[in-house]
Amino acid sequence: MKAAWFIAGCIAVVLPFYLFQDPFDLWPSVYAASYGGSAYLLAFLYYVVTTKVKTRLKIITGALIVVFIATNFLFISTQENMSRYQRSLLTKIRVAIGEGILLSEDVTERALPVYGAYKDQKGKKKGVGTVFRELHKDKIHDDIFVSTSTEYDASKRYVHFYSDTAVTLISVDTVARGTNGAFVNVNGSTGKLQSTTTITARGVTYERNN
Repeated sequence: MKAAWFIAGCIAVVLPFYLFQDPFDLWPSVYAASYGGSAYLLAFLYYVVTTKVKTRLKIITGALIVVFIATNFLFISTQENMSRYQRSLLTKIRVAIGEGILLSEDVTERALPVYGAYKDQKGKKKGVGTVFRELHKDKIHDDIFVSTSTEYDASKRYVHFYSDTAVTLISVDTVARGTNGAFVNVNGSTGKLQSTTTITARGVTYERNN
């Protein structure tokens, strides 16, 4: 009889765990295993209550089972909430890092030097587009700004020229998620962080698109 209860307990926990397995989320399996284990313990409690054992033993067994089930679900619920909070926090941190990189590289390293060179010209000035091409000509291929560290760069940058009077640098973080999951990025992906930096004769502007 002991062996039968042991085998039944294993089946009650392991089987639901694998039936509800999700490669992207562990908690459905954990909850399923907990429900299966709880059902097993309740069945065992019924068995103890209906057998000829001392009333004191029945009360102790029942109290222990109820306390175990309650604390088990409380612990699991607490851990799940903490896990999801940490996942959400990590996502926000990744977005903040991604936006910081786009802002720093697009505005500070790429746009402001172009605007500075444009303003420092003497006599007849070249257009913003021409200045941009002269400063970054080796880094632009097929309207794509090629990163100097493509092995580690998680962003794609697209350059658009407008009659030599304005240049826009549209950047997409291929990892970080934006605020709108349905947003269609310039590279065809969906819901990714995207920003636009614009250079004109009046200055440099930065806008987060998603």
